[in-house]
Amino acid sequence: MVDLEAPSMQTRPATAREAGRKLPIYPLLVLMLVNVFILMDRQVLSVLAEAIKADLKISDSQMGFMFGTSLSVFYAIFSIPLGRIADVWTRKNLMAWSVAAWSVMIVLTGCARNFLSFATFRAGVGVGEAGASPAAMSLISDYFPPRMRSTALSVFSSGVPIGQGLGLFLGGFILESWNLAFRDAAHAPFGLLGWQAAIICIALPGPLLALWLHSLKEPVRGESEGLAMPSHPHPFGEAWTEMQAVLPVFSLFLMRRLGGSWKVIGWNLAIGAAIGLGITGLIAATGSGAQWLALGLGFYCVACWSQTLALRDPAAFAMIFRCPALMFTNVGLAAYIFVMFGVAAWIVPYLIRTYHISPAEAGLVMGLITSVMGFLGNMLGGATADFLQRYTPRARLYVLLGSLALTVPSVILMLVVDQKMQAYICIALFYLTSTAWYGVGPSIINGLVLPRMRGAASAFFLIVITLLGMALGPYTMGYISDHFLAGGASPADSLRLGILWGLPMLIVAAAFLIAATFHLARDDASRLARARALGEPV
Repeated sequence: MVDLEAPSMQTRPATAREAGRKLPIYPLLVLMLVNVFILMDRQVLSVLAEAIKADLKISDSQMGFMFGTSLSVFYAIFSIPLGRIADVWTRKNLMAWSVAAWSVMIVLTGCARNFLSFATFRAGVGVGEAGASPAAMSLISDYFPPRMRSTALSVFSSGVPIGQGLGLFLGGFILESWNLAFRDAAHAPFGLLGWQAAIICIALPGPLLALWLHSLKEPVRGESEGLAMPSHPHPFGEAWTEMQAVLPVFSLFLMRRLGGSWKVIGWNLAIGAAIGLGITGLIAATGSGAQWLALGLGFYCVACWSQTLALRDPAAFAMIFRCPALMFTNVGLAAYIFVMFGVAAWIVPYLIRTYHISPAEAGLVMGLITSVMGFLGNMLGGATADFLQRYTPRARLYVLLGSLALTVPSVILMLVVDQKMQAYICIALFYLTSTAWYGVGPSIINGLVLPRMRGAASAFFLIVITLLGMALGPYTMGYISDHFLAGGASPADSLRLGILWGLPMLIVAAAFLIAATFHLARDDASRLARARALGEPV
């Protein structure tokens, strides 16, 4: 297994490797483009939400489920084995196949005609996307030395606001243009509705992007830090082991093969029973079966994976799960993303309901705001973190806390102003301040583990922010909106209240990020010492 077969690392001064070397800007921009297309697909649903709801006859909470949970849970589950492949196989090839797969699933999503098929295909999109982000973050960590990593990851992450903006703009434009051109859907090509055409158009560049990724040069793993590692001899065997580690039932047999005691099996079954009881209660309380079944499955799969990781690769398990700074940062960012992703999912429907603007106007204005302000905020966050890192090892966490503190007033103001232009200004401030974490968060996580563990650490990071943030934020705000709508509130007021009631999660975010500041400097400085104590050849 990993702890026995891990290739030895050849230490070599990173400064020698950096001398005279051109910065790999070209592959970084290609990787950023991957983020652009992933986020185009995710954000286009926001501007299409009202049309999808009307056509499929679904509620805000169901739409929130499709915004977040249906994609996010399967994204989280499959990011574990695919993150492991990123640690042991050619990462550019993994990304190429992943992009091709999610392009196909996006097209199928655009062909959906009911809630079940839409949710199923969104889950497939999540599986395809799961191979992209861990591999990309691992590649960037090898393309760039630690002193430039926050900036490089911020460039990569700038694809998020650019993709969000393009998704909103193109979604609104295609929706309105299609509906004007084909007022009778029976006369449209293949009988497609406007929202279906918009989703399918987003997927069209996918195959070309997959070929482009395949043409990139794969960097030597770990060389940016003088810890060069050769390729793993059995990458797909490792990936299959990781898949078994995630899947219920399969994971129990794997634990026994790895020498796990019956006590370990008992703990696994107890965790599964506790999750089952919890989701049963939540389903009874909310009536949202799909939401809680999917989320419960996600949590149980993560529990299975963590137990098997402790048996197969105790060093990686300890470096990830016994690192307070890493764990506190993960949970703090997840709580922050709960709010951010919820607001991003619902702000366009809120504008349409409150100010009665068209999807095309909402897509154009919000697309520009999201792309420009999100890009600026993301780049400022990364550059500020790298600059301040010269003076304090806690710089990255201070940037995250500053981002959070500046985001709170902009969210509240955008929901209480009564003029459209005022709302646009507040939204611009929201995207400027709330996007500063994009490159900073992954930089913290990748800096606390060894190069061979970065795919797994990135996957775990994505699991936490996905299950606790992306899967819960949009659904919770939509569920609260449905509650107030049933109580007599207008559609606009109910959605405003749904978003406002989600804001207390920012307090949770601040508490965990502040806790991380007490551990980051020590955990960062002791990284190699901790690894050596765990038997790593560094």
